Amino acid sequence: METILETLAAAARERTEKAKQYRSLDSVRRDAELLPKGDFRFENALRTDDIAFICECKKASPSKGLIAPEFPYLQIAKEYEAAGADCISVLTEPTRFLGDDRYLAEIAAAVKIPC
Repeated sequence: METILETLAAAARERTEKAKQYRSLDSVRRDAELLPKGDFRFENALRTDDIAFICECKKASPSKGLIAPEFPYLQIAKEYEAAGADCISVLTEPTRFLGDDRYLAEIAAAVKIPC
């Protein structure tokens, strides 16, 4: 019997293979090389002597199922930021967490803290 982690990994491999049909790995590498070097905002936000809070935006989970049917992810992220979160973890895995890459892009544009 496959574990949840194994199921998630298999689904990620399958999505990666499908994505390669639309965009080559070389193209992804070229774009990655154009990104700013050494800007590790998420990691740097956690380098503190105090407690650092990573708050999570997720619509569902493998163990709990659907958590937020409406999922106002931008509102959630802004509330986390206002409450003092140091970082926001945005679930983008579509199969078990019902995530979407769009959530990460839109949240990153809407808040000043790292995602």
